[in-house]
Amino acid sequence: IQPATEKLVFGQGTRLTVNPSK
Repeated sequence: IQPATEKLVFGQGTRLTVNPSK
């Protein structure tokens, strides 16, 4: 969850947080 939070800052990583499976 921590690594995903850092990607949220970029905005593009938002999708990775929603669907990490894909």
